[in-house]
Amino acid sequence: FVHVLDDGLSRLSEWDEIGLGLRLAVNLHAGALADPSLANRVGDALARHGVPGERLLLELGEGSAIDDFERADLSIAALR
Repeated sequence: FVHVLDDGLSRLSEWDEIGLGLRLAVNLHAGALADPSLANRVGDALARHGVPGERLLLELGEGSAIDDFERADLSIAALR
């Protein structure tokens, strides 16, 4: 996930340099919400590329199953 996020944020930064004000949407596997370091890893990637969080949309596929709702809720709150 972090590799895809880094690549997308890098491209978003490049597009900013030519005046495009785009947002980036990245698919997130529901299992990633169980990772307590998810918000920090996303925040670090945003900072590394100088992209404000408002320009990143993390999407969960409708077929994704969330096994640990409490952990997922904590991750989502931290991402906000």
